[in-house]
Amino acid sequence: MATDIGSIRVDDFRTLLVVHQTGSLAAAARHLGVSASRMSKIVGRLEQRLGQMLSRRSRGIALTDAARRLVTRGPIAHRQMG
Repeated sequence: MATDIGSIRVDDFRTLLVVHQTGSLAAAARHLGVSASRMSKIVGRLEQRLGQMLSRRSRGIALTDAARRLVTRGPIAHRQMG
């Protein structure tokens, strides 16, 4: 599934960025002040719309290639639109 920058909400983008920075859903949840179950739902909704964004590993979570591109290009695309 192709990642469409236009279909991602700002809150979802921020969540993805924090997961990337912290390396785990639990740490991202703490950082954003939400419960772990809420974080799982947010990520699930995001992945339902955009496809798999996270790679679950034994030592945390990593972004998929598509998510990395989104995190890298998202701010650039946002600036170009605004």
